[in-house]
Amino acid sequence: MPAVIIKSPNSLNEYMMLEVQGDLESRNESVNAGGNFVGDLIYNKYGHPVLIIGHHILFGKEIKLEKPLAVIQKIPKQLNNDDEEEEEEIRFDETIINDTQPNVSLSILDTTVNVENRSKPLVEYKVLALIKKKLLFNQRPRPIISNVPKTN
Repeated sequence: MPAVIIKSPNSLNEYMMLEVQGDLESRNESVNAGGNFVGDLIYNKYGHPVLIIGHHILFGKEIKLEKPLAVIQKIPKQLNNDDEEEEEEIRFDETIINDTQPNVSLSILDTTVNVENRSKPLVEYKVLALIKKKLLFNQRPRPIISNVPKTN
């Protein structure tokens, strides 16, 4: 579903989902439509959304989602020198404990738990926006016909 960006005074953007019954097809099927202009979205005087795509018009309604959605970006975390030293210390401690303890299975379990608790994730997630509403266009599109000349 495409998203519409709404600028809000908050630090996070607010997006709206568009739900259209059926498929949106391009004349050129080899071109990916992602990020391209699809049509005009306007609100009529009654506050209802109207979507104009080419020679077709769709009338819809705005619906509040039961549970808001978040748009999240996955960012791989770069290790700096401090993090690399900490990982080396963990590995070094692990080998010392494994070699010096008489009960190897217990020490492996203890060091595994210890390593898991001290390890840091290598991926971060950044929340870019919230989606609280969707625009539902559940009727068939109507053709736009203007000034058809009369023929005799």
